[in-house]
Amino acid sequence: MKIKTQQLGAKTIILFFIVLMISKNVAAQKQGIAAIDSMITLLKPSQKLDTAQIKIIYRIAAAYRNIDTDSCLRYTKAGLERAQKVGWKKGTSAFYDMLGSIYSAQSEYNKALVYFNKSLKIIYEINYPRGEASCLINIAVVYESIGKRTEALDNYFKALKITQKIKYDPYTALIYGNISNVYITQKNHKLALNYAFKSYEAYKKIEDGHGIAQSGYVIATAYFNNNELQKANSFALKSLTKFKEIDEKVGQANVLGLLALINDDDKIKKLTYLFQSQKLHNETNPNSSSSITDLGNIGGTYADIYINKTKDKFEKNTVIPNDYVSIYNNAILYLSKALDISKKANEKDNISYFSDNLAKLQEHKGDYKNALTNFKISKQIQDSLYSQESKNKIATLEAQFAFQKKEDHYKQQQELAKIKTLQIYLYSGLVLLLVSSVLIYFLNRSNINQLRLKNTLQKKESEEQAKELSHQSKLLESELKAIRSQMNPHFIFNVLNSIEAYIIDNDKYTASRLIQKFAALSRLILENSTRSLVTADREWKALKLYTELEAMRYNNAFSFNFEADESLHLTTLLLPPMLIQPLIENAILHGLIVNPKPGAHLEVQLKKHEQGICITVEDNGNGLEHQPVTRTKTGVKEKSMGLASIKERIAMINAQTDNYLASFKIMPRAEGEGTFATIHLPNFDNAVA
Repeated sequence: MKIKTQQLGAKTIILFFIVLMISKNVAAQKQGIAAIDSMITLLKPSQKLDTAQIKIIYRIAAAYRNIDTDSCLRYTKAGLERAQKVGWKKGTSAFYDMLGSIYSAQSEYNKALVYFNKSLKIIYEINYPRGEASCLINIAVVYESIGKRTEALDNYFKALKITQKIKYDPYTALIYGNISNVYITQKNHKLALNYAFKSYEAYKKIEDGHGIAQSGYVIATAYFNNNELQKANSFALKSLTKFKEIDEKVGQANVLGLLALINDDDKIKKLTYLFQSQKLHNETNPNSSSSITDLGNIGGTYADIYINKTKDKFEKNTVIPNDYVSIYNNAILYLSKALDISKKANEKDNISYFSDNLAKLQEHKGDYKNALTNFKISKQIQDSLYSQESKNKIATLEAQFAFQKKEDHYKQQQELAKIKTLQIYLYSGLVLLLVSSVLIYFLNRSNINQLRLKNTLQKKESEEQAKELSHQSKLLESELKAIRSQMNPHFIFNVLNSIEAYIIDNDKYTASRLIQKFAALSRLILENSTRSLVTADREWKALKLYTELEAMRYNNAFSFNFEADESLHLTTLLLPPMLIQPLIENAILHGLIVNPKPGAHLEVQLKKHEQGICITVEDNGNGLEHQPVTRTKTGVKEKSMGLASIKERIAMINAQTDNYLASFKIMPRAEGEGTFATIHLPNFDNAVA
């Protein structure tokens, strides 16, 4: 597929104008190891435990926070224990806050929220407004980090109300900036600019140079996201000047990266800004997210020039080479660097983005094999549900790669034809050298036979691949049938009707539970449907949710139990998704609900088997011999189409594994009424979920 003009280097930067937890003793952190050693000497084990000693422990923990997390955690826990022992509530609150900061920095956000809320509870008891504002800001930052922006805004505005009441301007300026950042991520540019300017004016009022520079950076970003490039450029330059005045290299690097994006149309200026930014990042933190982004944007810009063949449009300069080979090599170099660092840092967004850039560049170059590999990496991360557009793109690249292989094979055949022609001339010219000619003749005959044998083997291999693709196609089709069976409109309609009934009856709790379970089931089904195999714990959870929904929908007319063999590791065991559900549906709708009776029960078990695993679904309902012929008043389907789908998928599994270990049986129970169904499956050790 031909590529028209593409902008590969314009990766939008989202600012995080967040102070990731507010330290109660910033000076202690700046003093370094020497200051820590000095404070440790002040701790006297023999001295009576009092608040003065506990304050020293707190300052040591605070100083360690950006130097040695383990030491910080050790001193924080020791200080917390002592503060609780002497009953010092303010100190206890401070250590809880410190624990929240530590766990938030380690991305353990649930733990962070627990400790911040413990700190906040004590602050309410001792009526400490400034500490309350600090704690609310930290809680908001955690919520913002996990994507809960509504909760983040709620806590920011609570903190803002307190700081305005006590007139504590440093916190007010910080909160305005953080609120602006939330609105930037929500693409609400009007409110983002409003609060960014409030932050800017608040920092000017307290003459905080770093705050002025940073808020100016936020304003520039908001203007950039709103495509007001002239205003964005103006504020970015002001912010850059301010960062230079206070010799803040990280801030300078971030602003230069933004200026590069603002000046995307001027590739010389863009690359100049990016190289300046990269130089500063290398001096501070070369593995930071901003540094990785700048590296990728350098590569993306060279790729853009290479793909669109625009080098001749630029005046003579030092950043753009004069030949396209060098431009292509630069693009590969910087994109590969950015991708390698992103992989080490496990930054999936960057991995996806830069893999996509590489794929487009390699596709244009004609390197379809590597383009296909990078495109798959990008889309596997980007699309959890794997969009049809991505599938089409991969199919196109696969077709191009296959065509390239055929073209190479054709060239080989042409070369072979040339060799044969040359042989004819050699034979006619070497009549007198009969023996040599005969030897050459037989030698070439041998080569030809080998080529024929090779072609025969390739043909067989192609047939095997075609057979494998046919099996996979049928398996995917049967999985699609299973999805349709599991999420049929009748089931969805009845669940929604049940929810409506609970709402009308004002049973909000039950309605809420039903909505939550239905949402969770829908998400699991959609996620599992993108894979040929899923882990057993995910499939087990989906089956339980489905059964719970059916039980709630029929007013708990039956009981159920799910039991898995304890020796099985459900997190690593693999199962075909949506294979078992039709049996559960059949047991409920055709067995337990048709003629409800007391003691109706469904039993689902997952056990180890000699050569794999065994799933059993057993009910004490109507049984196979008393299946209803017509649709009942309860809306039960006349016939379960899922059983045919199970048989079809079992056949596909046996065809793929060649050991015929998979099987499916359904029969009446040995004792009493009801139905007993079993599915035997092999171990899918070498499959990928």
